[in-house]
Amino acid sequence: MSATATSLLTVGIWVRIPMG
Repeated sequence: MSATATSLLTVGIWVRIPMG
């Protein structure tokens, strides 16, 4: 569960950085 939560958070952050 922790790994999944971390992956989702990481993906969300990396997706929001370029989008602004």
